[in-house]
Amino acid sequence: MAVELNVRTGIVITRELPGAATIKAPATIWWLGSRFHVRDESGLPVGDLLALATSPRGFGREPRTKEEFMDTRTRLSGVTDVYGDRAARHGTVIEEGTSLTLDTGSLLPLAELVLSGDVASLRQTGRGKVLGRDAVEYTTQLSGGEGLRSRLRRLVAGPYTLLREVTDEHREGALLRVEVSSLDEGVVTDADVRLTRR
Repeated sequence: MAVELNVRTGIVITRELPGAATIKAPATIWWLGSRFHVRDESGLPVGDLLALATSPRGFGREPRTKEEFMDTRTRLSGVTDVYGDRAARHGTVIEEGTSLTLDTGSLLPLAELVLSGDVASLRQTGRGKVLGRDAVEYTTQLSGGEGLRSRLRRLVAGPYTLLREVTDEHREGALLRVEVSSLDEGVVTDADVRLTRR
């Protein structure tokens, strides 16, 4: 039987790539049943946030041109809010006062960064403790084509992924880390996940 989610997590997403500005994105994720709300306060455009959660090699949108490297330093003003429901077809993003409607499937990976998902087929590589919780370490490989591979390491405690770390096998200094800094269960109310327009 699936666990009925009621949890608020604080996370920090950190990305380091050679030659690019370091991304440090603090965010809060609320889950109440099938509904979720993600609030990012880093100023990253929502497309970049979603790419951090979905790119095949785990590093988000990687800059390739001089202009793209400069864009890694660009930040929006204000916060970005993402609202969705697993049971609904569409969710809503509010970014700089503009409301966007997107498929829920494109928003879920960001909200699910803190969930353990199906780990049955993954190889256990160790144990640890995060936020006072016993965690199991899982390590696997991500492939982005052209023979390029990344190593994905996760520390999982029950239904939660408390640390997700991606390193590149071919580039020293390439890192993406999603770290849960706080986790509070049973505190989320309807107001936390209800779409609020600012």
